[in-house]
Amino acid sequence: MRTTIYYFSGTGNSLFVAKSLAKLISNCDIKSIPMEMHSSKLIKNSQKIGFVFPLYAFGLPNIVIKFIKKFDFSNASYIFSIVTRGAKSWGALDQLNELLKSKSNKLSAGFYIDMPGNYIIKHRVCSENEQRYLFKNAEIKIKEIADVINSKDTKIEKTNIFFRIFSRFYHLIWLNLLKSKHSKFYSDENCDHCGLCVDICAFNNIKLDKKAPMWGDNCQMCLACLHFCPKQAIQYGSKTKGKTRYHNPNITSKEMINQNF
Repeated sequence: MRTTIYYFSGTGNSLFVAKSLAKLISNCDIKSIPMEMHSSKLIKNSQKIGFVFPLYAFGLPNIVIKFIKKFDFSNASYIFSIVTRGAKSWGALDQLNELLKSKSNKLSAGFYIDMPGNYIIKHRVCSENEQRYLFKNAEIKIKEIADVINSKDTKIEKTNIFFRIFSRFYHLIWLNLLKSKHSKFYSDENCDHCGLCVDICAFNNIKLDKKAPMWGDNCQMCLACLHFCPKQAIQYGSKTKGKTRYHNPNITSKEMINQNF
């Protein structure tokens, strides 16, 4: 049975999980959601379909919502998902299942994997020891998830009803504020105008204007531009100055750029 994993990744955690999982599942390939969204012809012929993406504001990244709504599930008999997260919070799997039900399908298996967080606008980056601990546990859980998927078992990590309701409203507010989020991004005096931020943005939202990056209103707050900047020159208001950056050490900037084209 053919399996296809569709992924979206901001700083590499979800791409790392997708690649690791694909190695443990027979006849499996992975495809980038941003690249698929740019495609004029979407062919969905796999019976097992997986979605791997990060948790955003207790819910789904906006690009994942749009992709699911566009997706043709007519050939899918088993749907699974893995949500990478930097904090102990839930909501994404419930939202995903609601979307699937609106398309006459449902989630067969769903999991959360704790990974180093990248949202340094509010939180610090994990220490190297903490990162090693998370990566070790993630490796174990990926193997367990692969066993579930290979066996086509039904297993979904549950959320209590209170948090399910809270996360839905919080996520809706966050989605409504996305259009204004870009206004606080800027590059400081360390910027050498290399253009990596332009290439790595999965939403074609950054342009070089007079050699300085400028952000449009399609920002999804993945923070790839900020964390992959080789000079740590990209800032978000006063929240990120002097803070350690993070991207998954197993994923290169070239791999991140390649998910976009």
